Amino acid sequence: MNLQFFIEKLENSPEFENFKKENPDAFLSSGFFVLDFESNENKSNLDFYNSKTNKMFGFQLDDKVKMLNLEMMQNSQVPTKLNADFELDFKEIEAKISNEMEKQKITNKLQKIIMIFQNYEDKDFVFCTVFLSGFGILKVHFDNKGNITLFEKKTLFDFIKKT
Repeated sequence: MNLQFFIEKLENSPEFENFKKENPDAFLSSGFFVLDFESNENKSNLDFYNSKTNKMFGFQLDDKVKMLNLEMMQNSQVPTKLNADFELDFKEIEAKISNEMEKQKITNKLQKIIMIFQNYEDKDFVFCTVFLSGFGILKVHFDNKGNITLFEKKTLFDFIKKT
């Protein structure tokens, strides 16, 4: 599966057709996906922004399509349009992360990958937070061509130290 699969699933739903009639200026601003390798309870959301009303709308795409009204935070940055021209699917993301872990001799087991598809500085990216066994965390960024642009290993304790 890939981002395009979920976009097509959403576009073919009556909920989205009604949404587009009421919000013709809304555009895709982000995608949020969770691959859970332990519980297999994967999650998928696509978010849309309407600049005319300054409102965010989310769509859960798990069992059925469900629309959510999202609150915009005051003084929050206005979302940019996600082009959604990614060349990778979720299995490729998992494989590239696993390959890079192997190269860096990281032996922890993948437990969960949280992927956020966003446009940043006029470029589409996939920002991943990867949870590993042994309280390991990876921060991995991909560009829209599937190249890893950032790969950092952290532990839960690194975040506790900062707080």
